Amino acid sequence: MRLRVILAIALLVTTGSLAVAQITSATLSGTVKDETGGVLPGVDLVVRNLETGLTREVTTDSNGYFTVPGLAPGKYEARASLQGFSTAVQTGIALEVARQANLNIILRLGTTSESITVTGEAPIVDTRTSMLSAIVLEKTIEELPLNGRNYIGLATLQPGIVQFTERTLTSPAQRGVQLNINGMSGRSNSYLLDGANMRGYAGQATVTAADSTLGVETIQEFRVVTNALSADYGRVMGGVVSIATKSGTNVLHGSGFEFFRNSKMDARNFFDEGDPAPFTRHQFGGAAGGPIVRNKIFFFGGFERLQEDLGMTVITRRADRRRPHGPGEPRRQALPGSLSGAERPRPGSWHRAIRV
Repeated sequence: MRLRVILAIALLVTTGSLAVAQITSATLSGTVKDETGGVLPGVDLVVRNLETGLTREVTTDSNGYFTVPGLAPGKYEARASLQGFSTAVQTGIALEVARQANLNIILRLGTTSESITVTGEAPIVDTRTSMLSAIVLEKTIEELPLNGRNYIGLATLQPGIVQFTERTLTSPAQRGVQLNINGMSGRSNSYLLDGANMRGYAGQATVTAADSTLGVETIQEFRVVTNALSADYGRVMGGVVSIATKSGTNVLHGSGFEFFRNSKMDARNFFDEGDPAPFTRHQFGGAAGGPIVRNKIFFFGGFERLQEDLGMTVITRRADRRRPHGPGEPRRQALPGSLSGAERPRPGSWHRAIRV
């Protein structure tokens, strides 16, 4: 039994590592030179995640070039050292999902015990791809208002993207928010969650019965690729929404939320009689993460629930009881509640009723 548990944990960790190493991860590459502009081979470079303590070690080749693939989105520090030169430390390196970042480092003569630290945001330029894309960061996700907390709505902040909602009652697969990216159909897009395909069988984003995609509290950031997709993505002619979920760090952190809405402040619909149709929505949940073994194993989990009671005004027609039902005349329809006295509609007339 114990062996099965160990194998299950190892499989989970391996699967998570492979998922991060796919197209949702970032790559940091560049060249190490001296003060005269000459390349330096054999430089030891250590890249460390400031939130989880994860480190990656590489060595520059004969051209002074290095590349570090498979980095999870986050803030990093790069430390380069070579015998006869001072150690160079570059902090404030922010890597986003699917980023191909370039970082050049200059070493100065000195001893390895000496350290020169460069703080602040490094001027990282993506020179390795012609792909057109934009990033939606965690700060944007948390602070911008979202009706229903559907992250897909934030994709429309990018140029060339138009949102529309299609709801076909006979086909649940057609429900939810769809995106027209550069004029392509909503079925021509791809949605990736940590590198895994999360499209429904109809080629659209998976949604709940309320036509929303939940889980904003567990999303760290996502990238919207609109043009010149690389072969890594494949399968689609439109755009790609690549999502990176949050993970645990060396600091225990969590959050909780509750959003409530009802019909007290709603205006009447044109067909409403009296008060608006009843409406109540509760959306609540939370997320928490932290270390299990510091700098090695972490946990993170989230929960979100949407509970909605929505009333609607229905207009129907009742046929004349004194005449048989003729062609084109709708049959009498069972209505919720009862109508009496002056409220009873005249034969062949229209009446209004509220169904909850």
